[in-house]
Amino acid sequence: MPPPEPPNPYKVLGLEFGATPAEIKKAHKKLALKWHPDKNKGDPTAETKFTEIQEAYEVLQDDKAREAFDNLMKAKKQKEAKHEEMNKQRRAEVSKLEEREAAAAQKSADVGSAQRRYQAELERLREASKNVLAQAAEKRKAEREQQQDAVLNKVNEAEASQRRQVEIQTELTRTVRVKWPKKGALHGPALEAMFAVFGGVESVVALKKSGMVVFTSDVAAANAAHAVKAGLVDAAREHGVTVDWVLPEKRVERIPTPE
Repeated sequence: MPPPEPPNPYKVLGLEFGATPAEIKKAHKKLALKWHPDKNKGDPTAETKFTEIQEAYEVLQDDKAREAFDNLMKAKKQKEAKHEEMNKQRRAEVSKLEEREAAAAQKSADVGSAQRRYQAELERLREASKNVLAQAAEKRKAEREQQQDAVLNKVNEAEASQRRQVEIQTELTRTVRVKWPKKGALHGPALEAMFAVFGGVESVVALKKSGMVVFTSDVAAANAAHAVKAGLVDAAREHGVTVDWVLPEKRVERIPTPE
């Protein structure tokens, strides 16, 4: 049983056999716009029609596929012409008719061969189209994953920056600046001893006439600052120590007096 006859790409695009590339391109553009599924929602035949148009265009654009189909068409026309010629011959020319019938049988075999070749080229185009679509889908997937990774990285960076800002802010609320008038009058251990009575001291930095004291809690920093400003710390009064807040002062309920 011969394979089913494939659709005629020229007829699908409404063209005559042997149409020029420009005519093919023009017809394809017009029909593709007309039958595009997005413009024919609700019409179940639109997608099938659009696929036939695309397939016909791909055949006529591909040199090998078009040559195969043109050969098929030529073979068919030759066969039809041969049959028509035989029908016009007189019955008396039996021997000649038999010879022509044998030739027609050979042409029929040629048609089958040409059709099989065209079918093979059509399958090749369909497979190539599937590969292109699959590659495009993989590319879109990779791009989406890259975009998602980029967004996630930005979110992580923003969260890390926020955490660092909170850490810095928290540390600054536990820090007081210290100044004294006499150069070299105080050093790190002396400052630590002066302020340790108000709570844990995390670190001390002492320069020539100024320094910084970082407490383990903001309450201890507030108590120390208020006590020095109130003149309750003898060592601070002796050295003329003044304090300034790195951040605005905190209100505390109780300021202990150092012993």
